[in-house]
Amino acid sequence: MLRVVQSTSAAARLTAAVNFLHSRPPFSEVVVIGASRGAADDLAREVAKALGATFGILRFSLTELAARAAAQFYDGRRTAGTEASSEAMASSNLPSWTFFCALRYLDEVGGTFE
Repeated sequence: MLRVVQSTSAAARLTAAVNFLHSRPPFSEVVVIGASRGAADDLAREVAKALGATFGILRFSLTELAARAAAQFYDGRRTAGTEASSEAMASSNLPSWTFFCALRYLDEVGGTFE
């Protein structure tokens, strides 16, 4: 299920995310993407504290998710094996990825590594 919440209020966005996660069974797999990994972890901890126990909440920052997706794309090819190279490969794929995900606010970043 895809649900988009747009708000300038961080509290409103967090409330919507918490309500959505509370509506899911505690054993269902959910991907939480935060501005930072710490923010995603904080949200998962808040939900786990309220529900008592959860598993299957996968947490990523947007950069981490893009780096993992790029690493899957470049798997088996000869590339440098550093985190910086994974992030560089991920950022080179941002233009197509942002179009796919309709994340237009990343347009400025996507063109910097071409």
